[in-house]
Amino acid sequence: MAHIGLSQQIHLSNLEVAKGVDYILGGDTHERVRKPIQGKYAKVVEPGAFGSFCGRLELTVKDGKIIKDHYHLDEITTNNYKEDKNIKALVNQIEKPFLDDINTIVGYSSVPLYRYFVIENTIDTMILDALRWRLPEIDIVLSNGFRFCPPRATSDETGNIPITNGFIFDMLPVDSHLRVGKVTGQQLLTWLERNSIMYLQQRLQNDLEAG
Repeated sequence: MAHIGLSQQIHLSNLEVAKGVDYILGGDTHERVRKPIQGKYAKVVEPGAFGSFCGRLELTVKDGKIIKDHYHLDEITTNNYKEDKNIKALVNQIEKPFLDDINTIVGYSSVPLYRYFVIENTIDTMILDALRWRLPEIDIVLSNGFRFCPPRATSDETGNIPITNGFIFDMLPVDSHLRVGKVTGQQLLTWLERNSIMYLQQRLQNDLEAG
């Protein structure tokens, strides 16, 4: 099992360290991999995001060896699963003392806020813009993709999308210090080139698998 993103998991499947591994059950980039991606040593899958799909892997084992495998995605629809009244009541009870603060609007967005995509998301862009505003003397600002929130896209009477305290805590549920460091231009170039090449390899392999 891995949580390093699809491109890194594909890279791992092509390394000799993965020799003897049949499947890499991956996560982090939330890709809906319907057909396993075959690396040199292992197959790689990801089941999507937000519990929308459940990946099902069926293996036939004989004499300690896998002789047959089948992987597919089972779609999870809300129509098939009713909310638990007891759990809902418990959540309402816990949130009740904090509802005013949770629902307090602290700002607005003119674009939908989401965190789905691998390369750039509007939520991450907003966080980075905030860091750049807070640290105007810094040339480059970075933030890892540590988010739990669903998309926020519904506007109110203002025509914009309200941002509440509750959404901010869902979006960035950590209380971390800002770290400042120094890197050289060569370090940045090496890092960007390595990640760009791996991303392009991933996309090319996905396109080939899809025909």
